[in-house]
Amino acid sequence: MPMAPIMANTVETGVEHCHVGQDHSPDPVDSIRQSMAHLRG
Repeated sequence: MPMAPIMANTVETGVEHCHVGQDHSPDPVDSIRQSMAHLRG
């Protein structure tokens, strides 16, 4: 999912918190690291 337009919209609309969910992950901690890196990128 392209996160850049979504995150840009959250800034424009004043959203303070975003939550990311995943349905399945063989390694939840690594999955969190990957998600955070993706969102920061």
